[in-house]
Amino acid sequence: PISTLLYTIKFELMVKQLSLAKSTEELQKKAENVLINEKSDEKTILRYIKSANAVFIKAESVYLQGDEEQAYLYYHKYFHVFSQLRATHEFIKKNRVILDEIEKTLPIRNCKKAIDRAEKLKKSLISRYGEQEAIKLRTRIEEEERKRLEEETSRKLAELERLKIEASNPVVDAATLFTQTVSATPLVPLGQSAKDIIPKEANISAIELMHILDADIKVLLIDIRTFEEFKISHVKHSTVIFISKDYLDVNTKLASSEIRELLVIKDHKHLWDKRGSYDLIVVFDTDSTYDALDTQPTHPINIVRECTTDCLDPNFINSDLPKVLDGGYSSWVYHFPKHCTNPDRAKKPAPPKPRRSAPPTLIRTPVPEAKAPAIYPLLSSEDAQPKPIPLTLPEPPPAPVPALLPAATLPVTAPLPAAFTCDSSTSCCLYL
Repeated sequence: PISTLLYTIKFELMVKQLSLAKSTEELQKKAENVLINEKSDEKTILRYIKSANAVFIKAESVYLQGDEEQAYLYYHKYFHVFSQLRATHEFIKKNRVILDEIEKTLPIRNCKKAIDRAEKLKKSLISRYGEQEAIKLRTRIEEEERKRLEEETSRKLAELERLKIEASNPVVDAATLFTQTVSATPLVPLGQSAKDIIPKEANISAIELMHILDADIKVLLIDIRTFEEFKISHVKHSTVIFISKDYLDVNTKLASSEIRELLVIKDHKHLWDKRGSYDLIVVFDTDSTYDALDTQPTHPINIVRECTTDCLDPNFINSDLPKVLDGGYSSWVYHFPKHCTNPDRAKKPAPPKPRRSAPPTLIRTPVPEAKAPAIYPLLSSEDAQPKPIPLTLPEPPPAPVPALLPAATLPVTAPLPAAFTCDSSTSCCLYL
């Protein structure tokens, strides 16, 4: 019927929010908190009957107001009280007053009505409680996502602020700092030639080498490493020669012509032929140091240094031995990564080692003067033999003389034992 449909629409519009519990089981526990003693007297039972009727009227009222939780709570409480009243002793004894009052105040039709509406409300509440939990879960997830986005936004803003600060105060690496310093000052001091800035020592640091490369000086770099290391990363310069270290480890006696045949890159052979025309030749491996090469004549770097100044070679002009790069390629990458290919893939550079400016001075510990040995007089063979030492014994006290004996009967005192000298073989004194 249309009236029923309109009532249903009106009821749905009047439905109130859930606030008493989170499930129908929790509502049932609240409704069943009323306990009636089975041995209650007639007056007490009559009061319970009136209270049950008031509960039913309240359930009808809140049901029409659209409060499903309150209606379900009161309907369930009404049925619970009605069930306990029927279990009392007075009802079982069929007390006429009790039976008439229950039939008048709590008719069976009200009990059936309470059960039917409670079942319908239970289904609706279960559905609504489920939706409410889903809404709470969705709200919690949205809140967590909102907090995560806020934290991420704050982190990005902080990172952006840090980048702005770094942009206003950029960190300059060694190569850029060196370039700025060199551009601000003349490369070659006044009154000196370009060759005068080449160090006189047998070794050269990475910073000195960069200073020379930026000046009007012809420099030839000889890279003595494995082919894999050279392929991964090497110096960015037009005059670099690569010689495989593996060949030099096997062949320790080579001439300049033989070195030329070891060059695997064809363009490097032309550079090798013109090596005498360069003002400076620098040789290096992974971590070369001149101090470590002093006592290693068969080291690959020493072999190449000797071959570069081969006087029998018609291209020989420069008689200076090549310089050794302190720290090798690792030091170059450490100072000037922008002047290397793939600096990130190169061997992890170590901090540069200090360059030796002068041979180390040996500190000698003063040794105390030895004393002259004592001089003893020479002894003859007889004097060298141990001599016995005579021993003398103290004289024993005189024996006591009895006073009662006559002088003629006194015993004669025995002579003292003779003393023997020390035996040289046993080194002990014997007495008889």
